[in-house]
Amino acid sequence: SGERNTRRVSDMVKTTPASLVRHSRVYSTSEGYNNSDPLINSISNGKASLLLQNKLLTENLPPALVPIVNLINAQKLRTYAMGTLQVPGELASGERVWFEVEAKLSGNELSLWRPADDEYDAGNTEFVPKYINLTDAKVEVVTGAPELRVVQDYDNTFVLRFHSTQEHRLWLAAMYLAKYEYTSLNEAFTAVVLSLKASKLLDIHVLLSSKKRFARLEWCDLRLPQLSNRWLRVYVVITPGEAKHLGRIEMFSSEKTTKKNLVVYVSNVANVYNVYPEHTNMIDFNAIMKLNGDIYINKNYEHYFVGADVKSFKAPSRSSSHTSLSSLVPATGGHVRTPSATSTSSLFSLADNDSPRRTFSGVLSPGRQRSASSASTASTVVDTAEPKRTSSFLKKNMNGFVATNHLYLMPISHPGVPAIEIMIRNFIHIVDSFKLYGRPGHLESDKANPQSLLFALPSLPHYQYLSIDDAITLVERNFATSMVEDWSQLQWSQAFKAALEHKFANGRYRGSGDIAKLYGNLDLNFDEISSP
Repeated sequence: SGERNTRRVSDMVKTTPASLVRHSRVYSTSEGYNNSDPLINSISNGKASLLLQNKLLTENLPPALVPIVNLINAQKLRTYAMGTLQVPGELASGERVWFEVEAKLSGNELSLWRPADDEYDAGNTEFVPKYINLTDAKVEVVTGAPELRVVQDYDNTFVLRFHSTQEHRLWLAAMYLAKYEYTSLNEAFTAVVLSLKASKLLDIHVLLSSKKRFARLEWCDLRLPQLSNRWLRVYVVITPGEAKHLGRIEMFSSEKTTKKNLVVYVSNVANVYNVYPEHTNMIDFNAIMKLNGDIYINKNYEHYFVGADVKSFKAPSRSSSHTSLSSLVPATGGHVRTPSATSTSSLFSLADNDSPRRTFSGVLSPGRQRSASSASTASTVVDTAEPKRTSSFLKKNMNGFVATNHLYLMPISHPGVPAIEIMIRNFIHIVDSFKLYGRPGHLESDKANPQSLLFALPSLPHYQYLSIDDAITLVERNFATSMVEDWSQLQWSQAFKAALEHKFANGRYRGSGDIAKLYGNLDLNFDEISSP
């Protein structure tokens, strides 16, 4: 019986639909599709291959978008790691134990199952998975144990324990690689959107001028997923930089741009991109951007994120699996090295002890990194010699702010103006202000240039930026340094870029993996997909 259950779990792990498959099935029955089409009906019934689904979703796209959409879909289907690990749980008696679970990282989604034959099983024979979205999650190494701490958002934290150091490094590499590839593909998607849409703007020459000195003023919806699931209305001012200084982004509670009304201050941006939507038919209506960098939140506006008397815009409801694996709870006590800061209130209350004085400025902007030694394709040296650019305003008011490193911004639509156009106008002002991707000069398009939105983009049939073996090697060679210097995801991303730079330096690099094998391993029929 035990062996039978174990096999059942293993088979379920291998055949679990990735988020792409679930979303495709949902949208295949949504309004706008011809439900009389046999192919549509076969998809909604789960009978059509993923290849056919992919063809359906891309057949009406402009040809320039098809390759990047295929790559994004392939990333969602890619299995980065799969195996068994342990998570902390609690028995009905209150005793805390470690449960053995099956796990799979597909795209940026970590799926967990608790085997029914687990010695602590309470009689539940269902294998209902727990899905953890790593897109905005913070992945931390727990000191002194083969464990990882995943802070998913403002109220969800998970601890994962591995059976060996080797497995610990594999999963760490898999998570960092998945997050890096997700960001890089979204940057490339943004580049394609710009090439398709920006040239059609009547004032594009003015917008792209490197001499423009005016600030961009825009009402936007803001979301800080590490604090709240709400979209909040803010008045955004994007101030251009100068020859030797970066610009800044300020977000106010009203059009009165005073210090009293300042809610969020952004002093540096490492990367920014238009977020690829859940479905291709939303591309032209999608204005959401994600910014990663040095972001400071005014402590006086804590109520802005937790209060009930604030005009807010709720994000689309997310499916929750909190009832699944209900006995699994976050570890406490000796399992983690710092107190939890995952709730809104704890993040603000810990601000004094976790002061935002360590910034990403000077080590993350393009062109500030020394290449890795040619003797190693997976090690990096980050140049920290350049002074960090912390504004005089922050120096004077640092104690009044708490630091974070990412946010979502969605410009409010204007009558008669497409959402994608409003996004482009704000995007260009942001990259100009922070001197990203070659701007405010020429927007870099060379895939061999690490400053480019298209840097190292795989050419089909390749679909991986790096193989998992390359990622494991990179993590092993940089692990000790990363622990001493407390690397963030952004610094790990710089390490991945250094490894890719080295591959380009040794000859033309087209990526890793074979998309035909990806579909073949999923028991699907593969047909020719065009290369970018």
